[in-house]
Amino acid sequence: QLRCLLFLLIIFEIDWGVTYPRKHICASKGSTVEIVCSYSHPSRLNDADTAVEETFWFTIFSDNEPVDLRADSEYSGRVQYHCGENDCTLRITDLRESDSAEYKFRFITNQPGGKYTGEPGVTLSVTDVLKVPSVSVNPPGEIMEGGSVTLTCNSNSAANYTWYKKNLPLPNKEPQLVFNSIQSSDSGQYYCAAENELGRRTSDHKFIDVECESKLMKIQSLAVFIIVSTAGLIRKLLGQANKPSMVCAFKVNTRNLCYRKWTRLSE
Repeated sequence: QLRCLLFLLIIFEIDWGVTYPRKHICASKGSTVEIVCSYSHPSRLNDADTAVEETFWFTIFSDNEPVDLRADSEYSGRVQYHCGENDCTLRITDLRESDSAEYKFRFITNQPGGKYTGEPGVTLSVTDVLKVPSVSVNPPGEIMEGGSVTLTCNSNSAANYTWYKKNLPLPNKEPQLVFNSIQSSDSGQYYCAAENELGRRTSDHKFIDVECESKLMKIQSLAVFIIVSTAGLIRKLLGQANKPSMVCAFKVNTRNLCYRKWTRLSE
C-alpha cells in the first residue's frame, strides 16, 4: 500500500500542472485583458481514465474554497472563459482598478483528490492612463527668501515621481518638493515627471523666483530717492513750495500696486 501511495505521489508531482505564459500583466482602466494558461494531468489513474469535470479562475476564497469568478458579483457581466482540452483563457472586460489581483486557474477531475490549482498565479495590475501632470506652488504669489514653499506634482495615477531643476534630476521621488527655508539660489525652472506601468508623462516648466530681503531694501531706497527727487523738481518748476501735491509711489511687492499719498513740499 505504501508503495502504491509513493507511486501516485510521483505521478501527481510530474504530471499535474498549470503553466502561465505571462506571470505579470499591466492593463489600463476600462480596457480588456486576456489571461492564458495551459494545464496537464495524468491520462489514467486507479485503473480509470482521467476526465476533467470543472475548470475555473478565481482570486478569493469563501469557506476555504476558491470562488469562481463567474459567481463573483464584482465581475458580473465582465468575465468570459474560453477553454479547450488542455488550455483555458480568462477574458475580463471594462477593467477596474479594483480588478488588480492575483488570478489562479483550477481544474477538477473525476479522480479521488484530483483537484489542482496553478500557484503562483498571474498578477494583474490595472491603472488609469496617465494624463500630463501639472506643478502647483503653495503658497501662491511672491516667494520670499527663508519662507516655506511646496511644489506639488499633480497627476491622476502615478506610481513614481521625478523632479527636475534646469533639466537635472533631483533626489526627491515624492509627489511634493518641499523647501522649509527657501533661498535665492533655489530660483530656477522646475518640472516633474510622473510614471506608472503604462507610461511616463512630463509637466510644463514652472519658474520659481525667490526674492531676497537685501534686494527689496535696495528697491525701497530707490523708490524713496525717486519720490524725493520728483517732488523737488515739481516744486522748482511750478513754484508751489507750500501747496500739497499728489505723489504716486510704488508699494514694493511683485504685484506692482500703487498707493496715493498727500505730502507738503518744503522750500
